[in-house]
Amino acid sequence: MDTTLELEVPVSLSALEEKELAARTIMGWQRIRALAAAGMDVQSHTHEHMVINTLTPERATRDLRRSWRVLREELGVDAHTVAYPVGCEIGPEHRRAVVAAGFELGFTNATGVCSLDHLDRLGVPRVSMDLTLGGALYKLRLLLARRSRTRRRPSGDVEGS
Repeated sequence: MDTTLELEVPVSLSALEEKELAARTIMGWQRIRALAAAGMDVQSHTHEHMVINTLTPERATRDLRRSWRVLREELGVDAHTVAYPVGCEIGPEHRRAVVAAGFELGFTNATGVCSLDHLDRLGVPRVSMDLTLGGALYKLRLLLARRSRTRRRPSGDVEGS
């Protein structure tokens, strides 16, 4: 295990604290199956949760394929989307790894809304959501993002709608 980050950050967890934190925050397959049964679309976040750019393209492909396979075995779904750990954009070799593993879409951690006209299918931004943002405000955020991508022409016609 790489402890470089632990050395740079003045906070550390004991093995017991880490285990307790994981038990409270990481979902097990029972909870994930319940989400899927309730209609939630469950997709990949890789298998080992490593930053893809830090892996060789071959190792990234293996990890992504394993994630795809485990989702198929556990949920009976063919995953088509991956949300990159840490959300970093990935380079050309790692993009090929994502496609080779069977994924069609990749989500970065960049904030924003994209249009289908300018979609980078392996670099899709996420729309941030937090506990203080209710459903109505989330919908408003999406609406405002859509409107900010359109611009008015002098004739009154709206381009992009």
